[in-house]
Amino acid sequence: MAWDTQQNPDQASVGHKVAAVRANSLDESRLKAAHLLSVPPEQLVLTVTAQHSRGLFGLGGVELDVEARWS
Repeated sequence: MAWDTQQNPDQASVGHKVAAVRANSLDESRLKAAHLLSVPPEQLVLTVTAQHSRGLFGLGGVELDVEARWS
């Protein structure tokens, strides 16, 4: 499922219970997706779809694009 994450990195498809989020960690991704989908965080299955380095030479840490599915 392709979403334009440049415009809005956090998007949800509630009918299918799938969310695409951008966060600094998997824990943060899980909480953001659970909030978007209104489901318990422990019931989500996460897949990292991309990893981005931030800052000069990647010294600003990483940012993850994550797809979360409710199971």
